[in-house]
Amino acid sequence: MDYAEHQKHELFDGQKTFDGVAATRVGSVKAIKMSCGRLACPVCYEKACARKAVKIEHRMLQFKIKGRDLKAFHLAVSPPRDLDIPMSKMRKLAEEIAMSCGVIGGSIIVHHLRKVKEDDFKEDLDEGFSWRDDISPWYFSPHFHIICFGWIKHVAENYSKSGWVVRNLGVRKSIRSTALYQLSHCYVRAGMHSVAWFGALSYNKLNHLKPCPPESHPCPICKAEMKPVVFIDPMMKAIVQSNLEKEEVFIVDEGLFRYSDAPRRFEGG
Repeated sequence: MDYAEHQKHELFDGQKTFDGVAATRVGSVKAIKMSCGRLACPVCYEKACARKAVKIEHRMLQFKIKGRDLKAFHLAVSPPRDLDIPMSKMRKLAEEIAMSCGVIGGSIIVHHLRKVKEDDFKEDLDEGFSWRDDISPWYFSPHFHIICFGWIKHVAENYSKSGWVVRNLGVRKSIRSTALYQLSHCYVRAGMHSVAWFGALSYNKLNHLKPCPPESHPCPICKAEMKPVVFIDPMMKAIVQSNLEKEEVFIVDEGLFRYSDAPRRFEGG
């Protein structure tokens, strides 16, 4: 668990220390849970999804075509019900089907389950929507969610020829929000990527990118970037950490922490 603070603050009226006396200086401290960064982890998968969603948006926004104002689309691509092949081969077919319908490239997220009466439009557009909010039962139905660029066409013709269903779910208001929701219940299996890139956005074609900017942690009071800190008193560290249940920001007395010499570890791992 990491903490961060910035102590250059003006005191609030009546600010007191934990001992009840008038405070002279205070700091803001943010408790951050460490993460293994794996989608397969039942504890850390939410942070892993958020991190991957940021990377998906970052990669897509760097793809440009001169003279065109590109819009990111969301497609749901489903195979024929009687198609019985490994998921990895099915994903490759889904990419080919999407490109035959006008997709020039994008990310593809693998799903192996559906909810009864699932509403793809609602889940992406409602702010704060979570797959946990719906108590509908799940059933096995492999399909693929693609966030992409292109000009979607020939959907009916493709279905007549291949039996694959391509649903155009429209232009995305937020690439990150769409990716985050789809990642939250994606297919995770050892030896297979839950997210892949294809077409013009594949790794061998779109390979000169700016690095994804690091996560920022501005102080809620003074807005300065927080720095890693450590407890001065090991006993206090044990007491505080044993009572923390979630990530929070605290206003604390000066003297509980000191700045750490260790590198930033906000990204988890």
